[in-house]
Amino acid sequence: QFVIYYGRRVPTVEGLEYPYISLFQDNWNDFGWKCRFVATLHRDEDREIELGPVRISADGDDFHLKDLPAVLEALPKRSASLGESIAYYRRLRDLPQKVRSAYVTAMRDIVARPRRRDRLGEGDLWNKCFMRDASSRHAWKRGGYYLGTQFEEVDPPAFDFTMQLQGAARPHSVSFDFSEHNDLPNRITLLIGRNGTGKTRALSALFEPRLKG
Repeated sequence: QFVIYYGRRVPTVEGLEYPYISLFQDNWNDFGWKCRFVATLHRDEDREIELGPVRISADGDDFHLKDLPAVLEALPKRSASLGESIAYYRRLRDLPQKVRSAYVTAMRDIVARPRRRDRLGEGDLWNKCFMRDASSRHAWKRGGYYLGTQFEEVDPPAFDFTMQLQGAARPHSVSFDFSEHNDLPNRITLLIGRNGTGKTRALSALFEPRLKG
């Protein structure tokens, strides 16, 4: 069952049975498309898991209800959904397998079953709504890693950076490598040095070309 609502909190509705999914209907507008919700899984009276923003389409169109709150036994036929970020799929990974499987099936998730992607077509619904944000594009490409389905392999970034600090006798060179080392993800790099040695200026120079572009 789904409870779709708009307001500060999930409304109290008689007849609901656990587990159920609540969808906060966001008023966000993607170039005319209204598909954005915030999903929460209510496992029982004491356990609810906020999974985060998700976009939902119904039969190749947006999905936006006028009369709220509403209770649905299932999403409309030929529905399709995509989590807005990779964090959505990380949270799904942490659910028990049976619960996760039931959830992605009920939500008609396209990462869990990529064939559902065809329901969205190749037009503005896909390009301007579902693929509007970089985080959504990343979720579509990599979310399957957390569900045990197909995903796109992306090599971690690794590069060298060289710059000339004002007053320095020679250029400074730094190697950044975000690959895994000893099975640990290398997501953070620290620049260590005394005050005034140029750490902030180095970081500014590192991002300056991207900001100008």
